[in-house]
Formats: sequence, structure tokens, C-alpha cells
Amino acid sequence: MNKDVDFIARGLILDNAIDDMIKELSVSPFNVIHSNEIYKDYKHYKPCILSSETLYRFFMIKVMTKETIVRNYNEFKGQEDYGIYKFIDYMIVDFTRGNLMEEIPVEENKFISKYLSERLSTVNDTIQ
Repeated sequence: MNKDVDFIARGLILDNAIDDMIKELSVSPFNVIHSNEIYKDYKHYKPCILSSETLYRFFMIKVMTKETIVRNYNEFKGQEDYGIYKFIDYMIVDFTRGNLMEEIPVEENKFISKYLSERLSTVNDTIQ
């Protein structure tokens, strides 16, 4: 498959998975009413997710089934790290804390770290 076609196809699959995740979080017991914010947060990270095969697979596992969505959202809500205010940020941070971040190419690591640090500093500044 052509590299560009693969990139576009993965983007569409990811978009659909995020839509499904938002639908799951919009119903009881979560009733997340800020679904537009979740999608906007996801859009910020989409270039990182699509440019790293490892992050893409990690993210897809997190949003593939109702059970994983619920488990990850509950972990986010019960987190000890209160510096992470948004669900999508939490999932990216979760990736960076694991061994997978150490195994990806240096360029991908820097790209993801840059997006994450810019995002967290912006979000934290607007919340405070």
C-alpha cells in the first residue's frame, strides 16, 4: 500500500475509533458533556499518533473496545497525577511513562515529547 494512502487510512480509522470512544463516554455512568473538547484535544495529538506506529498501536488499543475505554477513563479520573487535566493528554502521558517511549526512534520521541510539553504548558496555564 502507498505510504500516503496508508497514512490517510490510519487517520480515518483513528477518527472513527475516537468518535466511538466519545459516544461511549457520553452515556451513563460518565455522561461526559465536553465531547467537543475531547475531539479537539485528540486533534492536537493526531499528527504524533499517526507519525509513530508504536504510539498509534498503543492509542488504538486504548480506544478499541468499550471495556478498555471505560478502564482508561476510570484510571484517568482516579489518577494521582493531578497535573494532567484532560483525558487525551492522560493517554499520551501514559504512553510516555512506559517502556514503549524508550523503544521508539529518537526523532519520534522528540516529536511526541515536544507536542506533549507544549500542550501541557498551554493547558495548565489556561486552567490556573
